[in-house]
Amino acid sequence: MTLVAPSAALAYGSRTHRTITHEAVRAVLTWPDEEVACPEDTDLGAFLRWLHGQVASAGTPDAAEFRRRWPDAAGFDAFEAKGFLDLTRDPGVRVAGVDFLPCDDDGTALGLLATESVRPDDDGRNLWRLAVGPDRRPLAGPIPEDPIALDLGGLDGLASQAHAHYLLAENPGGWLARGEVAPRLTASPLALWRDPAHFAVATAVPGGPFSLGADMAMEHLLLALLARAWPDPERGGAHPRRPLPAAKRLSLAFLGHALHYVQDASDPLHTVQVGDPCVVWHGMSGFVWRALLTAGGYTGPLAAATSAIADTVSNLHLWTESFWDAQDVVRGNQGWARAWGAVAAAGRGDLQGALLAAWRAAEAVRPWGPALYDAACRAVSPRVLEYGEVLKDGAFDAEALLDDAEAGREVARIGQEAALVALAESVALVRAYVVLAPRMDDPDTRREVAALLATRVRAIAQREARLAAWTKDHPDGVPPQGEPVRIPAVLVLEAVAVLLVAWWAGRQVRRSHRPSL
Repeated sequence: MTLVAPSAALAYGSRTHRTITHEAVRAVLTWPDEEVACPEDTDLGAFLRWLHGQVASAGTPDAAEFRRRWPDAAGFDAFEAKGFLDLTRDPGVRVAGVDFLPCDDDGTALGLLATESVRPDDDGRNLWRLAVGPDRRPLAGPIPEDPIALDLGGLDGLASQAHAHYLLAENPGGWLARGEVAPRLTASPLALWRDPAHFAVATAVPGGPFSLGADMAMEHLLLALLARAWPDPERGGAHPRRPLPAAKRLSLAFLGHALHYVQDASDPLHTVQVGDPCVVWHGMSGFVWRALLTAGGYTGPLAAATSAIADTVSNLHLWTESFWDAQDVVRGNQGWARAWGAVAAAGRGDLQGALLAAWRAAEAVRPWGPALYDAACRAVSPRVLEYGEVLKDGAFDAEALLDDAEAGREVARIGQEAALVALAESVALVRAYVVLAPRMDDPDTRREVAALLATRVRAIAQREARLAAWTKDHPDGVPPQGEPVRIPAVLVLEAVAVLLVAWWAGRQVRRSHRPSL
């Protein structure tokens, strides 16, 4: 199903995420070391029921549609909430902030935000998104809950979260703006040379590929603001000085999750699908050699050409991010980063500006995507680009795989520039939260935020329309992927070549034995 798709969907490594968040928080918060309680008996079901009431009573057509879909607050449990938020509903995946209140940090605001800025990669909230039936069990097939996942990684493993952590050029501003701006992607092969930042191929959803990176950043920020006002029912009211003991922790956790997606959008690798002709060249050349060596897959296993290209994308992706972690691309720019962050945050603190942080970041770094892939292609050891080589996250030494030091310096330089963007937009997001969170005591402000979250019903309607169209053409679900392929044409051509060589050799032998006159 996937024509060209990343087989890894991590952005910055956990060390870089934590460092960016640490610097952003230190630049904005006056209480980074404040202790944040974590009651063990927190009932997040009560929070979801309260959240339902806030969204359902927002007084907009979207809120009315929300009430139609979920008329009863008791029915808006973790399973339904995750469907509303485009998160996985796999029962084996427990999502922080929805299924449980995270408490595995050092107990301070800074420690909590740094830990939660990595959480969306750790808890699998965007993995294995399968459509479910009335019994809440996955439909046979398998059937994707949203077929856009098939154009950016597939349904299995780490690749199945790519659609939610990328922010391609088609997606200006997330679900609030989707459909109002014409797509800016092209599948023309010429674009790989002329405009590789806007080259992308979709086979599952017309008009795609589509990515949800901006959507994820926005919804988690809105959740962070609403959670800040979750009241203690024993005290009444929703005054920010009298919340439930868990409200502040839950709110900051959601803010950390929003930071994760904004920082992912600041990674040039997450703003392009292929990025540079070198990716296709190495993937296809390895595939062609393997096809010739295996007689088109008849004398040995042969993966599809798309799998070879996807492996190349994945290897370069993982190596680059690991190399950035090893080079500590943030720490080397702390002074400039803080200055840039202060400039980026100047005049902000408004909700609409904060909601567009991920989109701004992606627009800033997308032009660097092709140059980054080109530099990575030149920097890595040739074995990283070989057919069948698949790097595993955390299982290799990036610096040991560096083959061209000059190209490696270019990779690090782009990483440093991208980290500046990540920090600037992280500062802007934290600043907006600091300004807006105290205002959540005001019913009108709270209603405005809830009304924005209610607009997610539009994203759900779009998702359902995509799935309905896809299932008409694929009633049996997603076919097995990664199966070995066979190419009869290669076998025939090689057989013809062997016959021609044999004929030519025989002719030479006959000539050498022909009696001379």
